[in-house]
Amino acid sequence: MTRRIALVLAAAALALSTLGCSLANPPDSGAASSPPAYTAPVLPSPTGEPLTPEAAAKRYLEIADGYNAAMTTFWERVDEAAEKDSGIDWRELQEAAKTFLEAADAEAAALAGTNWPPTVRKEVEILLAAKATNRRSWFDLAHAPTRTRFYALSENLDPVCDGDAANAVRAALGLRSSGSTCSEDSPAS
Repeated sequence: MTRRIALVLAAAALALSTLGCSLANPPDSGAASSPPAYTAPVLPSPTGEPLTPEAAAKRYLEIADGYNAAMTTFWERVDEAAEKDSGIDWRELQEAAKTFLEAADAEAAALAGTNWPPTVRKEVEILLAAKATNRRSWFDLAHAPTRTRFYALSENLDPVCDGDAANAVRAALGLRSSGSTCSEDSPAS
């Protein structure tokens, strides 16, 4: 009888430890929830008087700051997760992707809603078009229902590089290049 109780207790302990591990980092399952349907954001029209070149340069840097910070944070988290035994779960990376997506949406809305000088409008429109194309890949990543899907989607981020377009805006505004080009892994605004 003691042996049977010990076996039941061992089985219960094993079940609880397995449950604890699966709650911490559950395997993929077919019962995952479906991601929300994709909808492209509606961007505002430019408002106010056209900015002066100096004011436009300052505004651009203010707009790009949040986007660049969120991008840096995302890629830092990816680098941390790549380290052996980092303890970072894929859902933590997904939260960083959601934060980046929110920052990218805020940047796009601010870029679209700013009345840029005529000398930079075309470059901003090209940058917005690249960002609109890339948004879908980030949306899908931010809402991936499983670890397997998340990592599969992470292989195809930013199908259109926006680094060169961002640098064209910077050049038109008299700002120095961000240093990021389309030959690099991750573009910057």
